[in-house]
Amino acid sequence: MFRGLYISANSTDLAARRIDVVVNNIANLNTTGYKRDLVANVNIPEFPQILLSAIGPGSRTPSPVPNNTGVEVQEDKGKYTVSTNNGFFSVLTPKGEYKSRNIEFKANEEGILSTAHGYPVVGENGLINTGGQPITISGDGTVMVGDEAVDRIKRYNPQNVIGIISNGINVNNVFIKYDQGDVHATGDKFDTAIQGNGFFSLETPDGVQFTRNGNFYRDTEGFLVTEEGYKVLGENGYIKVDDNGFIMDSNGNVMINGDQVLDKLKLVDFKDYKFLTKVTGSTFRLFDDAPYDAHVKAFEGTVKQGYLEGSNVNSVKEMVSLLDINRNYESSQKIIKAYDDLLAKAVNDIGRV
Repeated sequence: MFRGLYISANSTDLAARRIDVVVNNIANLNTTGYKRDLVANVNIPEFPQILLSAIGPGSRTPSPVPNNTGVEVQEDKGKYTVSTNNGFFSVLTPKGEYKSRNIEFKANEEGILSTAHGYPVVGENGLINTGGQPITISGDGTVMVGDEAVDRIKRYNPQNVIGIISNGINVNNVFIKYDQGDVHATGDKFDTAIQGNGFFSLETPDGVQFTRNGNFYRDTEGFLVTEEGYKVLGENGYIKVDDNGFIMDSNGNVMINGDQVLDKLKLVDFKDYKFLTKVTGSTFRLFDDAPYDAHVKAFEGTVKQGYLEGSNVNSVKEMVSLLDINRNYESSQKIIKAYDDLLAKAVNDIGRV
């Protein structure tokens, strides 16, 4: 079977996914506080590879490399690149282990040596835990913390390997771009924008969520709420405001009568936005396994009453991207059609001979 047929089909799937993301960005061009999505695609070595092995009486399963030498190591600010011409390194992925002669990794927050996409590097004793300490890697793949050998990077020597094939380009994830959108004046005292990094906190039926959409209202009970009716949280709970007059200062203090502080908006920021996931276009929550206290940090932005933050979608860039993706999609379709014609000839013409 033709390898190019699989890669072309994979490319059309990727293009379809990218089109969905771009179209959704364009649809939310005027959504207050919307943050655009971006498809991130990767190729080898960050995705499982297939080892093409000869099938026959002599075929055997991969075995460890007996002479574990010849590992080349490069280090740059805690990021390591190891390569070898003798065997294959192994990395654990959700689809099983993939093997490569070259891998890049660093210690994650738990001290486990992992690739940029969080796939652990396999050692001879399992996952390699450095305890978060600086490491060195010797020429035989031994991982050292100070003078102590923690583990050795495991290498396999596949039998009867005739080559390596990848799945082509793969969608690894859809990332959120948290760039600041344009902040514009509305004159409405309930409208609130954040200048800089940070989020408003909301109470929802699914727990606490976060937003940059400051298009707030006063409900029938006098509480500050979002368009969906979610209550805006203050440091002391729900915020009850007087419809006749209140002001918010740059720190998020909600005041009446000029200087009487009712409460302060619960404004938060995060150490790493990768632990956030979208609920709606402008509402986010922490992953279920991401503890709040471990990831939240002090808010350092400013609050602007009477302003709203627009989406960070650039309509021109998105349209150009959409046209480019469509061209790629059409090219992949033509390649698939060409391979289909070749297969038809192979079956009908060569088969007749």
